[in-house]
Amino acid sequence: MAIIPKITFLNHLFLAALCAHLARGHVVLENPRPFKFPAYGPSNPLEPSGLDWPCKIPAGHQGIEIDGEPTLIQIGQSQTASFTGLATHGGGSCQFSLLPGHSPSKDNDDFRVIKSIEGGCPVASEALNIQAGKPNSFDWTLPSDLEPGEYTWAWTWQSRTTGEVYMNCAPITAVAGKQTRLERFKPAERVDRRGLSELPPVFIADLGSATGDCHTGNKKAQQAVKYPEPGLVVEHPEGTGRLLQPTCNGNRHAGSGSVPSG
Repeated sequence: MAIIPKITFLNHLFLAALCAHLARGHVVLENPRPFKFPAYGPSNPLEPSGLDWPCKIPAGHQGIEIDGEPTLIQIGQSQTASFTGLATHGGGSCQFSLLPGHSPSKDNDDFRVIKSIEGGCPVASEALNIQAGKPNSFDWTLPSDLEPGEYTWAWTWQSRTTGEVYMNCAPITAVAGKQTRLERFKPAERVDRRGLSELPPVFIADLGSATGDCHTGNKKAQQAVKYPEPGLVVEHPEGTGRLLQPTCNGNRHAGSGSVPSG
């Protein structure tokens, strides 16, 4: 009889530890350093209603606070986005995007895409979260013709298995990059040379009225999203064979209409 209370106690201890692990297990942006989060739950997804869009700013808050100093990023130089956490929800699709200034808000949320990762983000698909392990890191580069200055860098993630949307934002300062003599005469590689305003808008869906009631259906399909407007820099860690094409364009500033043809 004495064994039963002992097992019960151990079970409770295990469950408490498991819950604590899961609570801090969701994926969070590590580099570039994100803004301070004004409320608990930086690793939680955006509210399904879109109330904390963009950048997980709770309703009623006037902006978000910079944690220390903005990250200095050289324009045209390769950078690495890294993450921490374990609950990768079978991967999905992610985008890196930019907004001028350090003051994102519901009235200032026109993020423009500099890289899309379709499938395999933040990690290649796994059957269970517990098998996924540490999320991957991904290279990215500020467009070479970007004006130096202050920007908000954003990571958005459409989870493959849960239908949730995650978003972390980081303040960066873009500074002119250094070029060697050889690089100055080297043909331009695959870099979008248009102005920031001409880059595609970030894809946003599954956030109620905040996204024009655009829904991906990826939770039901268990597939990563294929972005209607991914931009010129696109990565496919898992290939292109099992990507889900949404029926809406995910551009909240253009409405939730059909995806662009072609």
